[in-house]
Amino acid sequence: MTDLIGFWTSGMITRAHTEDHGICFNPEGTGFVTWSNLFVENFDTFTWSLDNKCLSLVGITRYVFYHEKLQEVSPSEINERDIQIVRTKYKSLDDEEIDTLAFPKYPERVFGFICNDIWGIEHYNELQNILTKGVA
Repeated sequence: MTDLIGFWTSGMITRAHTEDHGICFNPEGTGFVTWSNLFVENFDTFTWSLDNKCLSLVGITRYVFYHEKLQEVSPSEINERDIQIVRTKYKSLDDEEIDTLAFPKYPERVFGFICNDIWGIEHYNELQNILTKGVA
């Protein structure tokens, strides 16, 4: 299921005012979950694998940025096995039909597709070293 590769965000589907959740899957089997608001941005990096169309995530490191400065580095607590993935189409906030990822285990989490290569987005490009290599 290489169609997981890329960056997915809840902000494509729901209005969350100043908050957003996202998940990124890199082709190398790494990725991250992110939550952000105007002041704080959290990243939990992980390795991922698929087995019988079920997703497993094993956390690596958690990074917390406050006002765009790294404030905290700790082990990630992500450890999820056999997560069912549902691919659907949703209407985006722009009224366009987009690809989405949903996880029945977490019904409140639906993520709309943003792009295949997150590193082309300036903000994430600046964080690539940390988020892919674990170097703070």
